[in-house]
Amino acid sequence: MENSLLPQRIRYWVVDEAHGAEDEARRAASTEVSSEAIRSLSRRVSSTSLRTNVLMRAARNESVTQEGKALYDSMIGKAMTAGGAFAIAADEYCLTVKDLLYYDKDSRNKGYEYFELWLNDEIRDGSAFSKLKACAKAILDTLDELIKHVRNITLYLEEIEDNSRELREVALLALELRDLYDSIDLIFIKQPDNRVYSARLERKKDRFNDRFTMQPLEVGEELNATFYHDTNAVIYTSATLTVAHKFERFIDAMGLNATEESRCDTLQVASSFDFDKNMRVYIPTDLPEPGRPGYLESLQELLIGLHEAREGSLLTLFTNRREMERCHEVVQDALRGQDLRVVCQRWGVSVKGLRDDFLADEHLSLFALRSFWEGFDAPGSTLKGVIVSKLPFGLPTDPLSCERGQRDDHAWAHYSLPSAVIDVKQAVGRLIRTAEDKGFVVLADQRLISKYYGRTFINSLPSRNVAMMPSADIIEEVLQTRLADTAAEQEGDS
Repeated sequence: MENSLLPQRIRYWVVDEAHGAEDEARRAASTEVSSEAIRSLSRRVSSTSLRTNVLMRAARNESVTQEGKALYDSMIGKAMTAGGAFAIAADEYCLTVKDLLYYDKDSRNKGYEYFELWLNDEIRDGSAFSKLKACAKAILDTLDELIKHVRNITLYLEEIEDNSRELREVALLALELRDLYDSIDLIFIKQPDNRVYSARLERKKDRFNDRFTMQPLEVGEELNATFYHDTNAVIYTSATLTVAHKFERFIDAMGLNATEESRCDTLQVASSFDFDKNMRVYIPTDLPEPGRPGYLESLQELLIGLHEAREGSLLTLFTNRREMERCHEVVQDALRGQDLRVVCQRWGVSVKGLRDDFLADEHLSLFALRSFWEGFDAPGSTLKGVIVSKLPFGLPTDPLSCERGQRDDHAWAHYSLPSAVIDVKQAVGRLIRTAEDKGFVVLADQRLISKYYGRTFINSLPSRNVAMMPSADIIEEVLQTRLADTAAEQEGDS
């Protein structure tokens, strides 16, 4: 944040959970323009409501002397006129954004509220975007005038040593208008190279939650130009930095070893946990591959069997909300008569509430999405098994993936595969949180066996205790393990 949050003199850093550092750096270095933000700013300079309009409130400032009132009123009048022009340009822009829905061709995804569009060179050279670019230029012209007048008001109030709330509001407004100007200028006019341009469009044409984003293609370049240059040492640490015990992907992603300032050393420290003894990993050999006929039905049968065999305390992780909800419906119905409770991370359900419920009830099982793949800590008997329903490959339509694919013929292997491996390592890591924890993991994706890259996932797991067998055998082994554990506990109690 340009040293506004932390002092510039900080030269030594420890970055924990560093497997997420690339994404966080990319978010920090991204630029965004949202229709809602534009509309919100336009209301604050053009509304007829005193409660909403900053300029109307500034006009009532009591610090202005009678001698200076005519000049001050003139400044306010010019700013309000410019604000009205900005509001007109803003409305035209927000309506024109919807023309990009022309590119929304995938009828299978019409059930989703938003459409993600990669703004490649062809689209940005097309007529719809050119029209939008003209609207963006019109906003810049009106903003230029508005910013000038708002700054004049700010300077005038500062000169008379005004410390009122009105001054603070006007000064903040000037900063926000400038930020918006710079963001629109970058995304629509300057369009620097080595960036990924995308739009997230709401499909309903009468709602304006549309957003444009410009993000760096490679964050390593940004970090070398700023972060590493201004630091003496950085330690990146995480349990999941490597892929198949190698750091190369992380090093490349973070721009390490690219300059003298970013030269790095690596160190892998062995865990104090006995994963081989305490974590048994199963890979079913008889499930269809995801997306193939019968896949979901086979997964549902496996989930029912595992929940019955273990009698709860399971966390099943999904990458797709619809698949999760369909599985939950079937599994919940099958287990209803067995006093086994399975909850699901549905829309609007509190993630914190689900976490608290899971930790409080040793027999509760949970179907969850991405927010539970990492950072979820359930030590002890609360969690006995983790099931990963599908390898978490990113969507091929993701704008960053599309841009990488256009520039690199092997982009999937260089980026998507390592990212999915790290996500699986994070998911598996939910199981063993203390030295006493033990349980099983099921990776329910046939591609671990049928595809060449399956070995990369397996070699990256913390446990070498991996078994490939039919679903029925996995369920039987889980059942026998539970019975043996129960017998051992009873014997210990007696």
